[in-house]
Amino acid sequence: MKKLSLLLFTVIIYFSCSSDDNSSANYENNEIIGSWKITEYRDNIFNNIQEVDANDEPCFSLSTKTYNSNLILKDYYKYGNSCQNSGVTNKTFQINGNILTETEQNGGYESNTDYIVKYYIEELSSTKLKLKGFYVNEGVTGSNPDRSDEPFYETWIKQ
Repeated sequence: MKKLSLLLFTVIIYFSCSSDDNSSANYENNEIIGSWKITEYRDNIFNNIQEVDANDEPCFSLSTKTYNSNLILKDYYKYGNSCQNSGVTNKTFQINGNILTETEQNGGYESNTDYIVKYYIEELSSTKLKLKGFYVNEGVTGSNPDRSDEPFYETWIKQ
């Protein structure tokens, strides 16, 4: 009877202590397909997207991304005094578990290097995408985002 009680106690403790985070989530590339608009941003400098617009990139809150089924990402942005100009950066993307990697080929700061950003997907639903990102050294393949120095956080809403 003691062994049964101990087993029952262990099972109850195990399930009551389980985590609700997405650290072991296994997302697929097709779950992110579509167009997304940024609605929130924060990092160790800026507390919200309005501060980014006011102090760094005046048109940042108008950014959109389109993830396509061929693993091509189109990153749309606005610029100019009144955000009258627009541009697009072509990238590739890949989801592996709960890690989203975006790569701009030859976009690194040194010639012939890629610009790579890796994110933890904190939430991905049919309408919302929440990311915790890390800038990876340009031109280096980079490892999974496992360090906590200077992360940034983004929330995107599906259009």
